[in-house]
Amino acid sequence: MIKKFILILLLLLFSSYIQEYPLNRKGKPTSNGINYYIKINEQNFINEYQKFINDTIYDIYIYTENLRNYSDYDSLELGRFYLPNEIIITNEEKFIGYELSKTKRRLNETNQFVKATLFHELTHVYYYQIILEMHMKNLFVSPEYNNLRMFPKSEMGFGSEFIEEGVCEYLIQKIGEIVPYKNIFIPKNIEELLDKKNRYDVKYKYASYFLKDFLDLTGLKKGIEILLRNKPPTYEEILNSNLFFNRLK
Repeated sequence: MIKKFILILLLLLFSSYIQEYPLNRKGKPTSNGINYYIKINEQNFINEYQKFINDTIYDIYIYTENLRNYSDYDSLELGRFYLPNEIIITNEEKFIGYELSKTKRRLNETNQFVKATLFHELTHVYYYQIILEMHMKNLFVSPEYNNLRMFPKSEMGFGSEFIEEGVCEYLIQKIGEIVPYKNIFIPKNIEELLDKKNRYDVKYKYASYFLKDFLDLTGLKKGIEILLRNKPPTYEEILNSNLFFNRLK
């Protein structure tokens, strides 16, 4: 009887242990931990995401890799999306935690969680799925929102990326997977808007703030459809959101 009790206790302790995901000496997710976390939770996360948006996304391929190995490596990048449905989550040891709910430390605003990054990239997949659906229904999509942009560094290219990244960041805030942004940098002029050192503050934090009231009002899918059938915001419209939203049809 005692041996049986000890065996059950050991099994419970082992079960509890394997549910934890490893952290390095700095308290950040390890590369192997990130690989394992994504592998065993992939379908559950897809199901959770679909339930939240009340829609289906199709044929998603998710894997982990060290993005530092890519020639076009960006130190700010935590994940990548490739058309039509391929997602890479970096396994570099640079995340603060696996997910917000499992992080015990008190944190200021941040989106550096593995789960938040996956949900951000899933929103890219969903965004382009909506573009494809609109094309299949013969609904107009402003050409600047197609992935193969002729002038990616143009004003319209900047505006289309601003909207897309803003939608993705809006979603992970709405679903509660990041510590909410509090200190929003609002550019005052085109120089601040285009300054490379402000890229994260503009295209992620400010972009999600820019879209929040609109998407709260329309809902995610309807809002994306409205955005896609209108030209992206100009520099002036990003600086003055009323100019942009007042012209949407």
